[in-house]
Amino acid sequence: MARESVGIACSDLPSVRYYHGETSGQALPAYFCKDRHSLDKAFRIYAWFLLVVTALPAAARLAKPRELARILLVRYQHPQRRKRARIGGLIYLGLSLFAIPFLLRPEMRRERWLVMAVLVGMVSALEFLLNSRGLSEDILTRQNRAFGGVYASMAIAVALLLFTR
Repeated sequence: MARESVGIACSDLPSVRYYHGETSGQALPAYFCKDRHSLDKAFRIYAWFLLVVTALPAAARLAKPRELARILLVRYQHPQRRKRARIGGLIYLGLSLFAIPFLLRPEMRRERWLVMAVLVGMVSALEFLLNSRGLSEDILTRQNRAFGGVYASMAIAVALLLFTR
């Protein structure tokens, strides 16, 4: 029996796009359409969360990088706090790296918001690690500007994902 690629839609759900995949001409069950709609809504809420957690740090780091650097210097005065930040950064980075193989699965490739979530986790982990090593105001100010630009870029990408879907 030859298999062909067909587009199947849940016609009663306007927010659900066509499902393209290898099928044998069978229709999708009704529960798939319902689950797909609820998942789409949950992903949208999480995408809004991603937008907030990328836009706010971008604004803070780009608007007042030197003041934020002074706060970080005070925060990381004690070696124990720097060590905790490094360990937290390594854990976040490890979790993000652990998620990459799951992103390579065919059914996950369509979920661009998930890629953005992993990227946000990696950037946050890298920021934790670098901030815990930077012991001068100038270095931390430069890092704040750089990470502010990265967070702003990610916020723009998340906004594009949200508003073009």
